[in-house]
Amino acid sequence: MLQDAAAGRVLELDALIGAVHELGLRLDVATPNIDALFGLARLYARGHGLYGSAP
Repeated sequence: MLQDAAAGRVLELDALIGAVHELGLRLDVATPNIDALFGLARLYARGHGLYGSAP
């Protein structure tokens, strides 16, 4: 993911971090570290145009 960010490619956050976040929600398991990582990674990626639709 770091190499993708450095190359300016769209990050696959939903597949890599979002899936674990969603599993925690479905299984009613607290995942505070994953939640924080997912939020911060999305914030970074959106700020750099690396999240969402492909360029």
